[in-house]
Amino acid sequence: MSEDAEARIYEFAGFRLDAGRRRLFRAETGELLEVQPKAVELLVALVENAGRDLTKGELLETVWPDTTVEESNLSQTVFVLRKALGDDRRNPRFIVTLPNRGYRFIAPLRAAADTGAEKQFAPAGADVPPVGQPFPFRPVIAAAVILILLGGAAYLYRRSSAPPNLTEIRSVAVLPFQTLGGDGADDYLGPGIAEVLASKLSALPTVVVRPPKNQIGPSAETPDPRRVGAELNVEAVVTGQLQRSGDRLRVTVQFVRTSDGATLWADVFDDRLTNIFAVQDSISGRIAENLGRRLTGEDRARLAKRPTDDTGAYELFLKGRFLWNQRTPESLLRALDQFEQATARDPNFALAYAGLADCYVLLGEYSAKPPTESFEKARLAAARAIELDPQLGEPVASLAYVAAFYDWDYPAADELFRRSLALNPNYPTGHQWYGDFLADMGRFAEAHAQFAEAMRLDPTSPIIINAEAHALFNERRYDEVIETDRRCLALDPNFGMCYTNLGFAYERKGMDAEAAAALARAMALIGEPDDSVTEVREAFRRGGLRGFWEKRLEQIQTRPYLKNFPPVSVAVVYAEIGDREKALEWLERGYVQRDRYLVSAKNYPWFDFLHGEPRFQALLRRINL
Repeated sequence: MSEDAEARIYEFAGFRLDAGRRRLFRAETGELLEVQPKAVELLVALVENAGRDLTKGELLETVWPDTTVEESNLSQTVFVLRKALGDDRRNPRFIVTLPNRGYRFIAPLRAAADTGAEKQFAPAGADVPPVGQPFPFRPVIAAAVILILLGGAAYLYRRSSAPPNLTEIRSVAVLPFQTLGGDGADDYLGPGIAEVLASKLSALPTVVVRPPKNQIGPSAETPDPRRVGAELNVEAVVTGQLQRSGDRLRVTVQFVRTSDGATLWADVFDDRLTNIFAVQDSISGRIAENLGRRLTGEDRARLAKRPTDDTGAYELFLKGRFLWNQRTPESLLRALDQFEQATARDPNFALAYAGLADCYVLLGEYSAKPPTESFEKARLAAARAIELDPQLGEPVASLAYVAAFYDWDYPAADELFRRSLALNPNYPTGHQWYGDFLADMGRFAEAHAQFAEAMRLDPTSPIIINAEAHALFNERRYDEVIETDRRCLALDPNFGMCYTNLGFAYERKGMDAEAAAALARAMALIGEPDDSVTEVREAFRRGGLRGFWEKRLEQIQTRPYLKNFPPVSVAVVYAEIGDREKALEWLERGYVQRDRYLVSAKNYPWFDFLHGEPRFQALLRRINL
C-alpha cells in the first residue's frame, strides 16, 4: 500500500474511512458498510475538506467529474450518506447543510494508519458515543476524559484527536463560533464564548491573540482559515460550532494552521449549559497545552478565573456583549437591559458593570439617551467595575471616554487611556477610543499610531477603519478618506457610518452627485424611512447639494424620529447652507447638552468659517480647547 493511501485514512465518531480505497468501516467491529459508491466519494470530499464550506458546485464537480447531473442527485446522495452515518439534518453530528450554498463536515477527525482491508481492528474511536445515539443523551464510556467541574459535581465528556507539537505557533485568531440549528435565540452563545476564549488566551504572554468578530449568525459562512491567516497575520485560527439541546451544550472546536488549512487538532465538549465555565476552561486549557506553553501558577490562575458564579448572569452578559457589538441605538438599549439584569443577579459581576459603562458611553453618541444622563451613568458603572476588579482595562477606557468627551478634562483622559491600555494592551476598542481622543486634540500622528495598533489587533473591524477615516477627514486628507472608507465598505458594504464620511469627502472634492448618493445611502443603512431617503435624493436632483441640505434641515426640524438629533450635527447642516448664526446657536446647545462631538468642533472643516468669530473662540475656551 502506498504512503499516500496510508495518509488518507481517517477516523471519526466510530467510523473509519479509507479514502484511498473508497471504503467505510465501523471502528468498533471493523465491519465494512455497504454504502453507494457516490455516497462514499461524497464523504471523502467532505472529510478531506473538514471544517470548510463546500459549495454545491464544488461537490458536483468533485463527485461527478465530466458528467452533467442535476442538483437533486447531490441532495439525494447526501440523504443516503446521512442515513449510513446515522446523522440528523436538524441536529447534525457530521454534515451541516448551508442553506442554498452547500455542505460542511464538522466532526473531529483523526488520521490513522492502515490495518489492511476489511480487517478488524481495535476501536480507535472507543471514546466516542455510538453512532445513532442522539445528542445529548450519551452513556459514559471507559475512555472518556473525565474532568471535575465546579467542585466535582458534574463531568465533561470529550472526544479528542491527538495533537502534534505546536510550539512554533506564536499568533492565533479566535473566530466567532457558529451556532447550529435553533431559531436564532442562541446566536449570542457562539460569539460570546469565542470572545471570552480570546480574552482568556490573551493572558498567555508569549502568544498574540486576535479577538473574534461578533456579527455572525447561525447560517453565516465559516471563513477560509487561509484567507483569515493572511488578513489577520496569524499562524493558526480557532474555529468552533455549538449546538444547544435543552440544558445541554455541545461545542466542537478545531485548531487550524493557516498556511495550508490543515486541522491540527479537534475536540468535542459536551456538558450542561450550567457548566459553561467548565467548557470554556477546558477549551482554553487545551489550547494552551497544545501550544506547548509552560504555564506558571499565575498563568493557570488567569486561565481559570471566572467572572461570576452565576451562570444565568453570565448568559445575560454574553447576550449583552453580542448586542453591544451590533452598534445601533436599538441594540445598545437591548444590551443595556441584559447587563442590568446580569448585575441584578450578581451585584459583584465586574464585567457586567463594564458592559453597562460601554453601553452608556455610546447611548449619548447614538442619540438614544441624553448625554447628561448617559455619561453620568457610565461613570458610575465603570467605577463599580473597577472597584470589583482593578485589573480590568475596559472600564478604565470607559472612564477615559467620559473624562474626554463629557468632563472635558483632557489630561485626566490621556492618563486614563494610557492606564487602560497598560492593563489590557490587546483591547482594540481602547486603542480606537484613544485614537479618537488624540485626533480631537490635534495630535494626529499619535492618533494614527493608535488606529494602526487597533487594526493590528482587529484588522477587519469597519468601526476602527471608519474612525481613522474620520480623523483623516479632519486633517483635510480627503483622497485618503475615500480610499480608507472604500476599504471599510469592502469589509461591510452595509456599514452606514462609512458612507457618511465618504459622502463628506466627496463633497469637499466637488463630487456633488457622488456625495449626495453616499449620504442618502448612509441614511438608508442607519434605518431612516424610505420616504426620507427619497426626499433628499429628489431635493438634490432639483437643487443640488444646497437643496439636499435644506431638505435635510426640514426633516430634522419636523420628523419625530429625529427629535434627539445631536446639536453639533444640526450645526453642521446649518454650516452646509452657510447660516453662521444658526450654526453658532446649535453649537451653544451642544455645550449645554454636552454633545460628545463638541470636542471635535475645533477641527471640523465645516466650522472653518467660524474661527474668526469671538463667540466660537469663547466656546472653545469653555470646553478647555
